[in-house]
Amino acid sequence: MVVSPRRAHGSLESSVLQLLWSQHASRTGRQVRDALAEDGDPLAATTVLTVLARLEKKGLVHRDPVTKAYRAALADPVESAESMAEVLGRSSDRTAVLQRFTGALGAADLHVLRVALDGAGDDPAGA
Repeated sequence: MVVSPRRAHGSLESSVLQLLWSQHASRTGRQVRDALAEDGDPLAATTVLTVLARLEKKGLVHRDPVTKAYRAALADPVESAESMAEVLGRSSDRTAVLQRFTGALGAADLHVLRVALDGAGDDPAGA
């Protein structure tokens, strides 16, 4: 019996979301499974459907009740960050925009922002 290696927690959900973001269209469970298989990740249809159901329960994907196709509920993080930068760039008072934005964030989001800012000058290549 061949035992496949265990995945990192959440990695399959992340792969499915990345796929749905990149497709910019709704995809059935079979289409998601086939696309993952093309990327070298062959999975059982039931596995993919379970992941999609979990993502739907978390509000990260929506399922069309007629076509049974799934689409990402949220925007790609890269696109979201680019949109935020674009909006900030259009402002004549960046300080006011940033103060208003951060004033509307909750404690958890502020913590994530602080961690991101603390590492903003780090060179990921280590050079």
